[in-house]
Amino acid sequence: LNQRDKGDYGWCWAKSPDGERHRVPDLEERALMQWIVQQKDHENRTWEEIAEDAKRRRIKSRTGQPISTKGLRRRYYAALKQKLFAGQ
Repeated sequence: LNQRDKGDYGWCWAKSPDGERHRVPDLEERALMQWIVQQKDHENRTWEEIAEDAKRRRIKSRTGQPISTKGLRRRYYAALKQKLFAGQ
């Protein structure tokens, strides 16, 4: 089992061998969040530019849909709130 509650970016649920569910870092999601922070804060790109680049790179949401500008913003603010990637 590997699922995430909507809006809980950077985390997912994993099922251990004993059947217990544990909240664990979602490394793939965090890599995407780090990329978004890099683009916004260090490359000074607009949301539209980042969204276009994500589309070119075929970055998709967990549902398999192209990631939206709104989805990019949600992940960006989640990274800031969780204080991920500080000092990068």
